[in-house]
Amino acid sequence: MERMKFLFTVAVTFSAFGLLLQGCISKASHTSQSEIHSIKADTTVYLTEEENSPTCKISMDFNYIKSSNPADSITNLINAELMNCVSENKHTLLSPDAFVKEIVSGYITDYKSSLAELYEADKHNIKDSEELPGWYNYEYDIDTEATFSMVNILNYCVTTFQNTGGAHPNTFLKWININTNTGKILTKDDVFISGKENEICQLILKQLIGETNKRMETDAMHTAEDLQEYGILLDSELYIPDYFRIENDGITFLYNRYDIAPYSMGDFQLTVPYTEIKPYLHQETINLQ
Repeated sequence: MERMKFLFTVAVTFSAFGLLLQGCISKASHTSQSEIHSIKADTTVYLTEEENSPTCKISMDFNYIKSSNPADSITNLINAELMNCVSENKHTLLSPDAFVKEIVSGYITDYKSSLAELYEADKHNIKDSEELPGWYNYEYDIDTEATFSMVNILNYCVTTFQNTGGAHPNTFLKWININTNTGKILTKDDVFISGKENEICQLILKQLIGETNKRMETDAMHTAEDLQEYGILLDSELYIPDYFRIENDGITFLYNRYDIAPYSMGDFQLTVPYTEIKPYLHQETINLQ
């Protein structure tokens, strides 16, 4: 959905860490009272005061909702859910600006408290600074996106990239759908008819087979057993994930890395069109005609 962007820039110095906050407004034309705003943070923190100190790079783009109606009581409920999606019940009573500062400050504190002593010990034991482990350099990137798709439904996606010294970086996605009339998240029970899990999973499996054939540049896969040859669905049967997105043309189901396939396969975002999945939905919940 195209979002009209207006110029709106706010620069704030986060004194201890040189944090730059920039705000921009994107009008959500799906509702006459709400706008999608964005607060951005970008900072680099040094583990020590040395010239060649390891660093932690932190970037964040937080989308939130602002209402033009002063009497709107739902906006705070929605923003609390958006903050919770980012931070899991941390700081959800703060203003959006304060929330972003608090999240970045938390990353900084954790970085220094968890690595400072280890780094000093390694420096003592390893005389050549060039041989110090590179995993002391951390990177966090938290990106969010809010969009209005169906009537009275807000889609929210949080993408978290972390490079924290492991075998490889990792990216994790979280999706929620919010009823903008109530400010509450739409759960699986709200959207999908109970007892229809097998039918829905068969529709998802069809999309998974098609997507895997596309990625592997083949048309040889037709069953779940065929997928297992590529390491997919080895540890569990297909299931309806907690993360899904209610879109204009269908329901998209999200499986993160490792959920149903090895890390090397990446995540899967599988869309089942309404023409197929409609009989298994609480249609009044998502205003299907």
